[in-house]
Amino acid sequence: MVSVGHILRGSAELNRLRSRIKATFLDRQLSKEHWSVWADACKDFHREFEHLVYPGGTVMLNRVRQQDLVALQTAVVFLLADPMHFRSGYLKEHLWRWLAHCPLQARELSQLERAALRYLDRAASREFFAMCKFMHRRGRDRFWSSVSATLLSSDVAKVRRAELLLIHKGSLFAGAMARRRIMRNLAHERYGRI
Repeated sequence: MVSVGHILRGSAELNRLRSRIKATFLDRQLSKEHWSVWADACKDFHREFEHLVYPGGTVMLNRVRQQDLVALQTAVVFLLADPMHFRSGYLKEHLWRWLAHCPLQARELSQLERAALRYLDRAASREFFAMCKFMHRRGRDRFWSSVSATLLSSDVAKVRRAELLLIHKGSLFAGAMARRRIMRNLAHERYGRI
């Protein structure tokens, strides 16, 4: 079975390879040698991407959709590790959606609830709303009690994320409308009247 440490080491290596591409990108036009260094960095990244982006690569991801027990455990550990690297947000979003329809043991569900509570401590990202939908379907009373307790926090942003999660608990439609309102407000703030 894959470990949180294994996933985080893979994520760190993928970030290192990607930073090499970024570091050599601007200088690649200076000479053939610079171009070669940049091209080698790109080749290294693409060669290693498949097995670093997700443990077991595409094969293991496909097995999650087939509800393979080892693949489900890997998916749970991946969400618990919560790596931050190129394309990880997309992966986590898909995993939250897929796992909502999979049979999970109590231990795995507890791990996912722990992972979901960590989302309240950071800015909402692309997978936040997929997690909210998962918890609407699968969250247990103890989890919802923990989310409700977060409403007493002095961190206003954390309280807002907890409120969003609680809106999803009551109704997926209400959660979708809240998300739409948030996105409209963000667009208005960034781009003026739309």
